[in-house]
Amino acid sequence: MDKDSLKGWSIMPDYVSPGEINVSAESIEDLNSMYPDIYYCVHPIVRSMCEMYDIPSNPCMYPSPSKVVIEQMADQIYNTVVINYGIRDDDIQPMQRQFVGPGFVGPGFVGPGFIGPFPRRRFLRDLITILLIRELLFRRGRFF
Repeated sequence: MDKDSLKGWSIMPDYVSPGEINVSAESIEDLNSMYPDIYYCVHPIVRSMCEMYDIPSNPCMYPSPSKVVIEQMADQIYNTVVINYGIRDDDIQPMQRQFVGPGFVGPGFVGPGFIGPFPRRRFLRDLITILLIRELLFRRGRFF
């Protein structure tokens, strides 16, 4: 699908707020089935870690965990993923990058101000941190 074919088309009509849209369980199930396999390896471990440590009586977690606590939890989740599934950051290949023009940044491309490739060994670790923070926000009732 090219950019021109999307002109004049919107995901949601301007006159409907997101709270007014009735989303069926089937459409949510369809979206959930699109997660990549790595999600199904990592997310259950993230949820388990949160269930274990993210309790109101834990002073390290409430009212909000520090960056150090998040990093320690992410390290523990990463080590569990490595042990349980044998997946490591070393196994993840970096995206090839090429310059395609000013202002365009997307998968595999870079725009102005690009400093260099992302650190190769951090993709899985960063994914774990993202899922962990999203789970903590969800558990605190902060939806996004």
